[in-house]
Amino acid sequence: MLSAGKLTPISQCIRSLDFGPRLSWPQALPPIAWKGILLHGFDRTSGAALDIGVDSMTNWQEAFVACHPRLGLAELSRLHSCMKAELPELLTEAAALFQRYGLRWSDRLQQILFVLRQMPLEFQDWVDEKGVGARDLAPLLAVPDLQTIQPHLRNLVRLAGTKSQILQVLECSIELSLLGQSLATLELQPGEDISAYKFRLESIRRPLNSKRDETWRSMVATWAWTNQVQGQWQRFGDQAGLEIKLQAFSPDDLLKKIQRLKVIGETWEQST
Repeated sequence: MLSAGKLTPISQCIRSLDFGPRLSWPQALPPIAWKGILLHGFDRTSGAALDIGVDSMTNWQEAFVACHPRLGLAELSRLHSCMKAELPELLTEAAALFQRYGLRWSDRLQQILFVLRQMPLEFQDWVDEKGVGARDLAPLLAVPDLQTIQPHLRNLVRLAGTKSQILQVLECSIELSLLGQSLATLELQPGEDISAYKFRLESIRRPLNSKRDETWRSMVATWAWTNQVQGQWQRFGDQAGLEIKLQAFSPDDLLKKIQRLKVIGETWEQST
């Protein structure tokens, strides 16, 4: 619930939090500000804003969430960018603010917000329209050059497919591009629907995965295993990694085997 405030000429309000919300403020209502910082109605150029910051009982978070009860991940990424660039003093409350929108503040989330801000606006709007979550966008973190994937993302969100189908195509196409496939060859072909498109990409990925798995399988076999600590490269659905068999005969023996696994981990890291 917003408290009463005073009317302030909108020309005197600070527009630093203009993150481009998808929903416009009702024309029948005055824009809302908090201590001179405009919270909504960024498209207005004349008239007055209701500044509710005069009431010390209303903090900026409460006022902002009251104006924007629902925001998508892309909108929040743009908001975070505005806060960081224009009002860094508000960043101390970022964790609490994002928690109000059901997100746990973390380095991983900040990385995803940064990447999402670099994406085309068409893709950002699709993310918010479909309610795409941060975990769904994790494959984008692996893209070395965000500029190169932008045309591909524009094409993806124009497809007539479900959110799940398009996210699966996105993950598969990113993986294939990292394996050396040109994104131009991974676009939808004439006559393909989304199901046929997804099947084609997955068919390309399987042979490449098999070749890569065989390389890792041979490499892992040369590592410094012992009789009681053995490992091999295995595929588990869409992922592949080490399957380790360990035999221990006492607590001290177990600790020794764990030390051996640390050596294996260092070897694995050096091999990637």
